Amino acid sequence: MKNYLIINKNAIDTNLELIEGFYIIDKDIHLDVEVNDNVDCLKLYFKDNVNASITKIFNVSSEEAFNFEYRVGANAIINEFVLVDKEDLNIKYNKKVNVEKNANYEASNGFFIDGNVHLDVNVDLLGERAQSLHNVASIANNDDKKEYFVKINNIGRHTHGELNNFGVVKDSATLTFEGVGYIKHGAIEAIAHQESKIITFDPGVKANANPLLIIDEAEVAEASHAAAVGKMDEEQLYYMQSRGIDFDSASQLITFGYLKPILNKIDNLELKEKLNNLIEEKVK
Repeated sequence: MKNYLIINKNAIDTNLELIEGFYIIDKDIHLDVEVNDNVDCLKLYFKDNVNASITKIFNVSSEEAFNFEYRVGANAIINEFVLVDKEDLNIKYNKKVNVEKNANYEASNGFFIDGNVHLDVNVDLLGERAQSLHNVASIANNDDKKEYFVKINNIGRHTHGELNNFGVVKDSATLTFEGVGYIKHGAIEAIAHQESKIITFDPGVKANANPLLIIDEAEVAEASHAAAVGKMDEEQLYYMQSRGIDFDSASQLITFGYLKPILNKIDNLELKEKLNNLIEEKVK
């Protein structure tokens, strides 16, 4: 079953049931969400055992903040893809997610347009064996300022949080990835991983990758963080040029391959082709 949500400034067009400010998702579903303008807060409650996917497209003119709140019930599986689909915007995107026992929330975010982006995400893994995987892929061009802050809190036992950031920054743009993995006291045998990688093209860019792990529990299963900021791999470039590929083409191919895995998160073939073309255009 599919539902299409159109989010306008004064209304949300949907046939979903609304309880205490939350739209209730109580069956397996795919949601196509088009954000046309500012909305104070969209709240979605995915009930126990629901298997749902969300494709969220921002096609907006507003420069105000967009606020989202999700509750993911026990044993639910939620997959979300987010794409900003309009050039020259200033987007502030805030999201809060609570994940209950044995549930899995996965989000992939593609930000490849020109403009400024500020993303602030907080995920609480509340129930035992709750899981969350958060992916961000971004290109910053010209004088863009793109900032991504994601915090995953391991609260329940045996919870698993993972964050992966991949970025390309060019011209005089600024790109910041800041991730926090917080294993709170009582989160026995929790897992927290994060990785951030940024390729820089020009000397005038500002690139920041700031991973942070906070561990307040002695019995941790796994915890790691890694960050890398630098120019394109010289050995890869040399190898490709030795095979007859010119420098510019080699750079484009490496960059495209670096960002392309985000496409694997999309089932919609039309959207996948559109995003593929957008990435190709931006890496030229």
